Amino acid sequence: MIMITSRPTLLLLMLLTALLHINSAAAAPPPPPWSGGTVRVVIPRDFPPTYFQDSKTGKPSGFAVDIMNEVARTAGLKVEYIFGKPWQEIDEMILDGRADLVPNLAVNQARKELFSFTRPVETVAISLFALKSNTDITGLAAGLTVGTMRMSVGDTFMRGMRDLHVITYDSVHKMLFDLLAGQIDAALIAEPNLIKMAQDAGVDDKIKVVGSPVFELKRAMALRKNDGALFKRIDEAIKQVVGSPLYSELYKKWWSKPKPYWNTNLVMLVVGLAVLAVAIVMGGWRYATIKQMNSRLNDALNAAEFERSRTQAILDALNDGISIQDSEMRVIYQNPQQIEITGDHIGEFCYQAYQQKKTVCEGCPVWKTFTDGCSHVDIRSFEREGITRHFEIFSSPLRDKSDKIAFVIESIRDVTGRIEAEEALRDREFWLLESQRIGKIGSYVLDFTTGTWTSSAVLDELLGIETGYAKDIAGWEALIHPEYRNYLMRYFRKEVVGERKPFRAEFKVVRQCDNKERWVQGIGELVYDAEDKPTRITGTIQDITERKSTENMLQEQTKLLEQEVAVRQMAQEALVIKQQQLETLNEKLEERVFEELEKNRDKDRIMMHQGRLAAMGEMIGNIAHQWRQPLNNIGLLVQGILVDYEDGTLDAVSLQRQIDICMDSVQYMSRTIDDFRSFFRPDKEKRLFVVGDALTRVLSLVRANFANSGIKLMVEDGDAGIVLGYANEYSQALLNIVVNAKDALLERQTERPAIELRCYRSDDKSVVTVHDNAGGISDTLIDKIFDPYFTTKEKTQGTGIGLYMAKMIIEKNMGGSLTVRNTDKGAEFRIEVLLNLSQGMTYA
Repeated sequence: MIMITSRPTLLLLMLLTALLHINSAAAAPPPPPWSGGTVRVVIPRDFPPTYFQDSKTGKPSGFAVDIMNEVARTAGLKVEYIFGKPWQEIDEMILDGRADLVPNLAVNQARKELFSFTRPVETVAISLFALKSNTDITGLAAGLTVGTMRMSVGDTFMRGMRDLHVITYDSVHKMLFDLLAGQIDAALIAEPNLIKMAQDAGVDDKIKVVGSPVFELKRAMALRKNDGALFKRIDEAIKQVVGSPLYSELYKKWWSKPKPYWNTNLVMLVVGLAVLAVAIVMGGWRYATIKQMNSRLNDALNAAEFERSRTQAILDALNDGISIQDSEMRVIYQNPQQIEITGDHIGEFCYQAYQQKKTVCEGCPVWKTFTDGCSHVDIRSFEREGITRHFEIFSSPLRDKSDKIAFVIESIRDVTGRIEAEEALRDREFWLLESQRIGKIGSYVLDFTTGTWTSSAVLDELLGIETGYAKDIAGWEALIHPEYRNYLMRYFRKEVVGERKPFRAEFKVVRQCDNKERWVQGIGELVYDAEDKPTRITGTIQDITERKSTENMLQEQTKLLEQEVAVRQMAQEALVIKQQQLETLNEKLEERVFEELEKNRDKDRIMMHQGRLAAMGEMIGNIAHQWRQPLNNIGLLVQGILVDYEDGTLDAVSLQRQIDICMDSVQYMSRTIDDFRSFFRPDKEKRLFVVGDALTRVLSLVRANFANSGIKLMVEDGDAGIVLGYANEYSQALLNIVVNAKDALLERQTERPAIELRCYRSDDKSVVTVHDNAGGISDTLIDKIFDPYFTTKEKTQGTGIGLYMAKMIIEKNMGGSLTVRNTDKGAEFRIEVLLNLSQGMTYA
């Protein structure tokens, strides 16, 4: 084979070829008319650079496509492209009429029997490729594993070689990378196709052509044998296009350097004389040119090697792990950091190497980059040697010269420290919010420049505001109680902003959700800008309503004491006037004052004692109702024993039976005492308990009392689930509600009094309702019944603390809700507590 490398000689040949084609085209008759205006062309999706589907636009591209477009333009035709799989499906699409032709198809004897081929479009060499480092392969030999394209001429050529192991591919990319990875020993394919792809991928220095081409073949356009008109029209157009300057430009575009259309023998025949004529003249110029080109080539190689070394040094110096993966998710490169983190997995599929999976991992950033062409970031966690580590994964596409994604570069960075720090920060934020919630302390920031303020969730709950509330100056003023609004605004403007003092104030607010008044204590500090101007104030607000209530009680007691002291002082002044006459009387008066004070203290102790006795009396009343029936049974049994004795019918067996029955009653009464004692014992810690059991305990205490009062108890005992809280306190709250309903029925002398209790689940809550038929609660009183010390009973009959304590137990201690509403028969109290099925807790 003669290789023509001289530039003037090549230009001379191109000019001569162009003149020959121009003359022949001028002499050729015009193409015959064809009945259709559009030709359907089928091409494979992945056989670059001859033809392929562009990854960005999805349109057909490649050398054969450009030639086909020019041929169609010359022939006055439109082209419609169809994609098929190499090569059997493409052949079938032509034969069954789904397509009209396939461009640049390799011509062999088998295909000549199926198709009509136009004049050749190009001549290519079919060569054997191997790794450059492999010096053992010198040609097709027994025992080799050789790859080739499925249904190609190479596939047909090697079918008769039984001593070869042939692997066929649908993708040139796959065959190239299997060759690089050592999966196959060699590849038999069109030489320019594989060389071009290797150049675009930057791996052309890794492969080599083994020996001379195995054979040469021509590529032409294949049509059905019965499409004579279309065949003639296409063939005449190819005659004008092939060998033209445009053809050479297209060849350079796709194959890097143009290759003559004619084969070696024809070129030798046509241009041999011309080469001989100019060889002597161009010899010196050729020598100088080649020397200069070699110098430039060496410089380029040195620069490329320097750039490669520098890039390798950068990759090796990075703290991040770097890997490169092909479109099949196979790892083709890892830097030392990546190997240290994940191990050496070059040549393996990443999802098998890293995650031991059979398919691509869900949400894989590398797969996303291959899919949409964009960069992606993800956080993944891996467990290694019992330690969980967190990595930030970043994927970015690597494109070839045709802007198609050839590889994806993946970097991983160990962010375990950052993730753990973020988790610790979230924990600290949680405990800060929890401490604020427990202490009823909310935080705020008021921005002077915008006139708006922000607040924590605890403060929003304290103020009773919801999402969407206008957090501006007007919204803040609306929260302040009218009695303190003007004072607080003057104090803020004059002392805090004007005199730059810290904000310290106690005032009332009005909750927006329920219009209830609450005492709060506000604390704040001004923040200044670079010009020493106040820009905002930050601080906290704490609910001090309970403290204020205690202070008010102390103030009232102080006033009473002051009144007593005033009376004493008046008495002392009177005694001074009559000191001489009434010294003895004064001493007695002091004794009487002391006695009165002692009496007042005794009164206080008596009132407290009466409160205890009232509670004890209620308990003893319930015990009495529980004991009445057992005591009656014991009395009857004792009388029966006496009668049997008098009648002479009492024997040891009968006596023992009567004694056993009496002891059962005594044990029942003893258990009653234990039940009441444990019922009032306070819980020290939260436990899981069954709501139905708490209801059963309450009913066991009051059932006898209610029956004696003529009140009917109706219980619908469903499954109310398990909750976390204080079982005894929950039972006491329920008991207070039931007793309150009983008192209402007895006070109003309701006809056929009844109380209905229901126990069930609603979504994620445990629900218990207590419904009476006492006629309901007045609309003016229903909003006050849970207030402390509020009662509709006589002072001697009620303290107004029962329902208040029940609400505190359910809502404050157990995080539930206690509400009341009127129905057509009476009042209905509703207790709701969140269900809790946490493991590892102790049941009450």
